[in-house]
Amino acid sequence: MSKILVSSRISFRVKAKARLASINPILLQQLNASHQTTLH
Repeated sequence: MSKILVSSRISFRVKAKARLASINPILLQQLNASHQTTLH
């Protein structure tokens, strides 16, 4: 049972990291766009 819990936790972390990796580029693009608009 403990092994299953650990593996599920690891898979959850991997999924969370994958979600952050897929979301971060979009947030970075939005931040860059906002900075460019404020600079220009």
